[in-house]
Amino acid sequence: MHVNFLGQVNLKENTEGKAACWKKFRLVETDDKKILFGWAVCADCHTCIMFKSRTSDGSIKLYGTTNMTDHAKNCHSGTGKSEKQMLMNSFVKRKPGVKLLEAERVSTKEAEVRLVVEGGVSFAFVDNPGLRNFAQQMITIGAKHGNIDVEDVLYGRHTVRQSVFNKMHECQEVIKKNVQSSARQNAVSFCTDITTDDVNKNSYSDFTVFWIKDWHLKHAMYRCELMAERHTGENIQKFIDRNLQELGLDLTDTPCTTDKGSNVVAATASKTHVDCACHRLNTVIDTAWKNVLSLNKEISDLDKFCHDIVSYANKTSGLQSCLPTTLKHGGETRPWRSLSGMFSSISASQDALVRELKPRKKEHLIARIDIDLLHEVVTFLSIFPSLFDILEYANVATLQNVLPVYYTLYRAWQPDFDDTDKLSELKRQFLTVLDNKYWTSITMLHFAATFLDPSLKHFRFVTNLDDRDGFFRQVRHCWFTGRDL
Repeated sequence: MHVNFLGQVNLKENTEGKAACWKKFRLVETDDKKILFGWAVCADCHTCIMFKSRTSDGSIKLYGTTNMTDHAKNCHSGTGKSEKQMLMNSFVKRKPGVKLLEAERVSTKEAEVRLVVEGGVSFAFVDNPGLRNFAQQMITIGAKHGNIDVEDVLYGRHTVRQSVFNKMHECQEVIKKNVQSSARQNAVSFCTDITTDDVNKNSYSDFTVFWIKDWHLKHAMYRCELMAERHTGENIQKFIDRNLQELGLDLTDTPCTTDKGSNVVAATASKTHVDCACHRLNTVIDTAWKNVLSLNKEISDLDKFCHDIVSYANKTSGLQSCLPTTLKHGGETRPWRSLSGMFSSISASQDALVRELKPRKKEHLIARIDIDLLHEVVTFLSIFPSLFDILEYANVATLQNVLPVYYTLYRAWQPDFDDTDKLSELKRQFLTVLDNKYWTSITMLHFAATFLDPSLKHFRFVTNLDDRDGFFRQVRHCWFTGRDL
């Protein structure tokens, strides 16, 4: 970027700044007594940091004071205050409207191309905020020190790797402080899982902790590490207890949420354990759908034909780009998303598929699909997105939503006199598995959480009045006696 040389500036205290870092940083004041928007400068070493900017539509984008705080911790230029004047070109971004020369634009574009090709990264990488922040830092350094050698500025992979680990340890210390403060009010929980990467098939254990701060639910992944040993209940328990001990949390009274994997359940058997409602609902969909496929040939054919047409579209050059909605393949990681995505994408692209497949002599792929049944399945699956949304929140409580989700599905899947045979089969199988897999994971904790939510406490989603009264009695009894919660 070009930088305009607009004279000299003064450093001025930010009397409105509340953060501690403002004791070390100053605002930038020009000779005409105007504050340079969005920039702060270290009073000791004169490092310039942007803490806010103005977007093209005039709105203000805030970057916070984290960068200034980090700099204040690591600045070794002494603590003496400095009011030296600095040249504007040390930190001013180019003014809007100032453009690069054509040769500079071409060389920048070529440099970005080399970055993508030689680095083996996606095209989206050039839009990555981290890359752009890095580039801005390099421009700032260049504006201050001139056209210096890149080898004098950039660090190698080993140094960067160690810096990442150091930053990780700093983050863990911050998490510890927040968690320990919240733990005094028994307002901490955690979840843990084991995942396997698709390429190297390595397994990783993660530990995410939740806490309350200023009446807001917070969460952070405290650790994710390679799990080379066998995934036994004993080894998983050691991993969990090690993290709880580091965080200063009770090994038995700290509640947790996990899936229903037998080893994870065994590892948390001595703890207050709640089944993950999203995992249970995914299990309901996966199990019920497989049951339906084994019992109903027409739905089984629909599933096969839809998979076939998506496979063909993925293998055929230029076909997907001609469709209004990209065809999505069903998978098993999140059954409801994969099933809903596959059927709804084919339904939305039906007319375009007829048009595009005919010249390729593949029109039979869409002709053999029962369109009425396809629409029926799409409608049946459309209930899930909003329900998973209220169960998957991470920054707000979700325990109180588990019971209403059950009754929403229970009512939706009741038989109706005008149901087709296929829809009746779908409802019957899904309702049976819902009772076997989802209802059995609901505990009195869920009832109590629902009772404590002002919008749900009357259990109006329970249409059977006897059941509703029974829930009231059980919750009140457990709540006031402290039993069986």
